[in-house]
Amino acid sequence: RHVLRMEPAGRRSACSAVADVLAACAAAAASVDDPAAPGLAGAAAAAEALLAHAIVLSDRVEARRGSAGATSSVPMPAPGEPRFASWLSAPVRMLAEQWARLDFAAFQRVPVEELLRAGFDDPRYKHSADAVRACIDRFNAESLWAASEVMAAPSPRARAATYMRLLAVAVWLRRLRDYFGLSAILTGLRSGPIKRLHLTHAALPADAAELEKDLSKTVSEALFFTRYLRALAATPPGAAATPYLAPHTQLLLLTESAMDSAFPTNWNLGHAYKGRALYEVAAPLAELKEGTFTAERDGDACRPVFAVCGLIEAALRGHTFYFDEDAGAARARLLRQSTEAEPDLPPPPLSEPDIGDDEEVGQWEQGEEL
Repeated sequence: RHVLRMEPAGRRSACSAVADVLAACAAAAASVDDPAAPGLAGAAAAAEALLAHAIVLSDRVEARRGSAGATSSVPMPAPGEPRFASWLSAPVRMLAEQWARLDFAAFQRVPVEELLRAGFDDPRYKHSADAVRACIDRFNAESLWAASEVMAAPSPRARAATYMRLLAVAVWLRRLRDYFGLSAILTGLRSGPIKRLHLTHAALPADAAELEKDLSKTVSEALFFTRYLRALAATPPGAAATPYLAPHTQLLLLTESAMDSAFPTNWNLGHAYKGRALYEVAAPLAELKEGTFTAERDGDACRPVFAVCGLIEAALRGHTFYFDEDAGAARARLLRQSTEAEPDLPPPPLSEPDIGDDEEVGQWEQGEEL
């Protein structure tokens, strides 16, 4: 990635430098009879070939961009595929179809084992639910992006137009059974900064509040997401649907807790019943992962439109927070080891703080009382 981001003139020298480093690693491993030396040598040759091939492809793309006079950083679309400068210029239906496609792909990457393990509350460094955590991070990025797009508009009328466009995308996401993206957009539009935009809300059409209320009922928490679960159960067989993961993860955690408390002593029997109960909750989600988009039912959601996918992913990448809890856990472990190695020292003697005149002493005593 770093090589391909460089200017075309420096890519080949950077490629040769990377290959030299890999070859030096392989030679160093061979000099000490490391059993990994043949693998490193093969990796060096494969990496050199891969980089060379990537540079050739990148040079072709640069040549096509230069001949077409294009200056946009959006990836080259397929022949006949439209190009858009921003998501605001893309048709609403096409934007929603590609949004639903990307959300469904993220959901498909969640293995059933993570759902059955129900480790969503574990710290990230335990890696109990990495794919579910990735979906949570994507949800937060989508909601933050929706709120940021409204806030970034220059005037109340422009903010109202962006608000209504996002509502239109949410309507199409509901039609495409993307309850994940629907809830993310509504979460962003109902956030505190957006609610305080009184001039923007005054510029909205009269039916905007009613439309948002109707969309919110689909993923409402009333009666434990009853309306959402009914809509999800009504998904046609074989159709793609992206679930809103919050109620499902809550139900899995509640099921695990209930089974643990129901069998406090007989671990084997409790483990069997818990596995069966968790499977009954996770089985509908596993079945949804097998769904597909079709052109007759879902339009262009069945095929990628790279120009729109690139716009969505680039926007979400700028609003995604990355958590490196592995590094935090390692630092905490080193700190704990260093403190355990230190000898036990007597506590320092208690002494009154060194305060100046009587007036400051009175202020300090008053603060202590408060």
